Amino acid sequence: LRRKTERGVMDFRLVALRLGSGVIYRVLFISPARMTPQLAPGMRQATYSLRRLSESEAAALKPQRIRVVTAAPGEDIASLAARTNFADFQIDRLAVLNGLAAGEAVAPGRLIKLVRE
Repeated sequence: LRRKTERGVMDFRLVALRLGSGVIYRVLFISPARMTPQLAPGMRQATYSLRRLSESEAAALKPQRIRVVTAAPGEDIASLAARTNFADFQIDRLAVLNGLAAGEAVAPGRLIKLVRE
């Protein structure tokens, strides 16, 4: 489904997965229309990777928590991202979590959400 939004033309893809009686998961992918062709393989891969976890896999999971910290003078998004539990795309994930634009400066005293164990 393609729609014009205040952020430009966007594509919306809804995936519904039935995992048992009465259990349906819905995943919505939203992408800028101009980027959909290059993002489509990743969306497809994410869709096909969804599956029910085994009991042992579920038991091995550890919850992560969001901690709120105050940005100190001289800290930037890279130094804050290094304090998260993300293995990859640390800066990008921290930016999204905190509503920051790529490369945006972090003002001292700003409250920042970090994902930690």
